[in-house]
Amino acid sequence: MVNLADWMPIMQPRTKVLFIALLVMFTMNVVKAQADGLPACPTDVDALWDNCIGVYEPKPTSEFSGDIYRGGFKADVFHGHGGYFYKNGEVFFGTYVDGRLEGPGMYIYGPESGYFGDRYIGQFVDGERNGQGAYFFADGDIFIGRFVNGTRDGPGTYRFKDGATRHGIWKEGKFTDALTSATSGQKDCPASPTAYFDDCFGTFAFDEGDKYIGQFQDDDFHGLGAYYFPDGDMFFGTFRGGKWNGLGIYAFNSNDGSDGDLQIGWYSDGEIDGEGAYIFNTGGEWAGDIFAGNHKDGKAQGLGAYFHQNGDKFIGTYKGDVRHGPGAVYFADGDVKSGIWQNGDFQLASAASPDASTAPPAATPPATVAADQVLSASSGSGFAVSEDGFVITNNHVIDGCQDVYLHYEGQKFPATIVTTDPLNDLALLKADFAPGEVLPLAEARPELLQDIYVAGFPFGMGVSSTVKVTKGIISSLTGFGNNFSEVQIDAALQSGNSGGPIVDDAGNVIGVAVAKLDVEYALEKFGSIPENTNFGIKSSVVKSILDSYGV
Repeated sequence: MVNLADWMPIMQPRTKVLFIALLVMFTMNVVKAQADGLPACPTDVDALWDNCIGVYEPKPTSEFSGDIYRGGFKADVFHGHGGYFYKNGEVFFGTYVDGRLEGPGMYIYGPESGYFGDRYIGQFVDGERNGQGAYFFADGDIFIGRFVNGTRDGPGTYRFKDGATRHGIWKEGKFTDALTSATSGQKDCPASPTAYFDDCFGTFAFDEGDKYIGQFQDDDFHGLGAYYFPDGDMFFGTFRGGKWNGLGIYAFNSNDGSDGDLQIGWYSDGEIDGEGAYIFNTGGEWAGDIFAGNHKDGKAQGLGAYFHQNGDKFIGTYKGDVRHGPGAVYFADGDVKSGIWQNGDFQLASAASPDASTAPPAATPPATVAADQVLSASSGSGFAVSEDGFVITNNHVIDGCQDVYLHYEGQKFPATIVTTDPLNDLALLKADFAPGEVLPLAEARPELLQDIYVAGFPFGMGVSSTVKVTKGIISSLTGFGNNFSEVQIDAALQSGNSGGPIVDDAGNVIGVAVAKLDVEYALEKFGSIPENTNFGIKSSVVKSILDSYGV
């Protein structure tokens, strides 16, 4: 087994600042991180990746080119939950500490290893199998017991595919002493299926053809084991209270088109829940593809990444197993398409989308830059919502940033990210400054044909340092795809307007500028170039965030 710490480059800490114009009376520089509860790592490869979720792909010149890691980072090394997908088909999924495999994890052997089809689930220490674990052989044998430095060493139970069971002591991978059930600490379960199974190892077969082999407690599946379905599907992993709870591997072997596919990750009460991955091993259009990301109630939800066999990849947010919310497709030829997805379909290009020249997340290890170097990545706007320094902007404006600074009346103030809402594309920031003016949120609902004004810094500071205002009306009370959290407006929006306020005649905020209809999408779907088709997030959504944080 490869010890990642032997080759993983220890990337040096570095500083990166993303310049952003923040609206109405001030500007800001931003840098942020996103996580396992963690946020996404910066999209800029020169940033420090710390306490975030990111994607790392070794350089084409590296001997590890073609491998992929997706998971947690701390101080620029693998840390937390993550999956490492080798180009030869082998997979590690589990826990990293300071770049090494440490804690619960699983290893799946690939076709070039000589152990193809074998799987290990258990404890790792210092990059090796150490501690209690289960080894599931491709031929159906199972070993559950103690491992030391990658080999069976200590008490354990070996269950042969023909049903024979051996309790004993292993030394450096070899069986040395047979033990009785009593002395091994792992007794055999009763032969009768109606008996009480407790603190034992055994087999339970259902009348319908399902079968469980593994550890029992209190007459339930509990511990490490394997569950076999009549159609050929199998689950290997951790059970608690009769259900899948903990690390596990679901192997599809039925004839429903998913033969050979693997779903791996953390399970809760029988469903994948938390960090996990789906590996497409079958033929067809998805052969060789990999999805890795967060799950909720059995479906992809939150931050995720989809890697296509042809080198394309999507990195963004998911809901109900499909792309939903902000994200970007990084094509193998270097092109980037970023924007908003809804129920799996691309809807809108972000008003402040990263340039195509911006490197995709972790395409290469971050390179060292001077500690005082400032790197521009995108532009956006924002506005103060309280006298004590709270600021609203778009989530996509600060996504990928590591440090945040507000520029106000010639001064620079460091700011913190209080919270982000990727699905509604909002972010709440806090800085220690006193804004000269606070914009109130409108109490009345927006109205069709209502006059509105959009303020911001289109094209950042490239045009001038003064705020720009455009006038328009509310064209629709819903956003794209009947999104009732948004309004449609005809006031002009440009890159840099994102996060700026949309106000009424009295200066009350009725929304937050967020996006405009993508030209390519409109041409493909409607056959014409869109004009004055822009969108803002309703102030009622902003109010919900402010209320949650007592602002």
